[in-house]
Amino acid sequence: MAEGDARVPQVAVVLKQLWLGLAAYRLYPGSVDRPGFVAAVERIGAAARTALASGPVDVEVRGDRMVLEGGELPDDDHLQKLALACFERRVERLTVVGVPDASELERLYAVLSRGVDDLDRDGGAGEVLRSRGVEAIELSRVGPAPVEG
Repeated sequence: MAEGDARVPQVAVVLKQLWLGLAAYRLYPGSVDRPGFVAAVERIGAAARTALASGPVDVEVRGDRMVLEGGELPDDDHLQKLALACFERRVERLTVVGVPDASELERLYAVLSRGVDDLDRDGGAGEVLRSRGVEAIELSRVGPAPVEG
């Protein structure tokens, strides 16, 4: 099995746990001390540590599916829902570069619960997330890199 293939299950678990955390957050927005959210944070942390041992988790969002290193991730309802939550907010890339804590996840989920027009007025989901100090997870659009020099 190629190294990229070995990462697919690890990445899928991180993304599934991120969706389950978002679902728990949306049930009780702002109530990050509720047992369901606390448990989700712990599961996300464990999954992220495992996946990050072999490098950042960097997936492209394409509608209701996610792509890792050019290959689609397994067809899974949780991954589809997370992909749609991102795509509907013009997020085309989700990157996990560290293990997010409860505060970062709360801020991520607040962004993924806002309307796209509201986010666009503030510079887009990625900019809003960065401005709130979230470092472990990045949201971005895919596009040409700016020319420098």
